[in-house]
Amino acid sequence: MSEQPADPAVAVTPTPRVFLVVADETEEMRNALRYACRRARHTSGRVALLYVVEPADFQHWLGVGRVIEEEARAQA
Repeated sequence: MSEQPADPAVAVTPTPRVFLVVADETEEMRNALRYACRRARHTSGRVALLYVVEPADFQHWLGVGRVIEEEARAQA
């Protein structure tokens, strides 16, 4: 008799690799993104991008702060 997991919902599958790339405007980011995409393709992994948006300091003008955040997200 072969050993199987007690719970059939728990499958023994390897977790796909996730390659995290910090997105910015540098040449190193382009190289890192290319490398991560190629590695993910060959290892059946995924690529995750991280772009940090600075919080707006417009507490008095909340509407202006939201517009600035939306523009920053659109740029990302």
